[in-house]
Amino acid sequence: MSKPIKTYLELTIKEWDSAGINDRSKRTRVLKNIDKYVKDYWVERRPGRTVVLHHESKSNEMK
Repeated sequence: MSKPIKTYLELTIKEWDSAGINDRSKRTRVLKNIDKYVKDYWVERRPGRTVVLHHESKSNEMK
């Protein structure tokens, strides 16, 4: 049985630390730039919880 393709990533402290982004203001700037410049990705902000980075693949688009 094959697993469905995961189209999101929860950005925990572990992911931020491995990317070298350690303070909250820098994370905010990175997320704003993803929303603004990175095509096919969008950021779901969840206050008090982790941020989720979503990928919109072409197979998910409606024709």
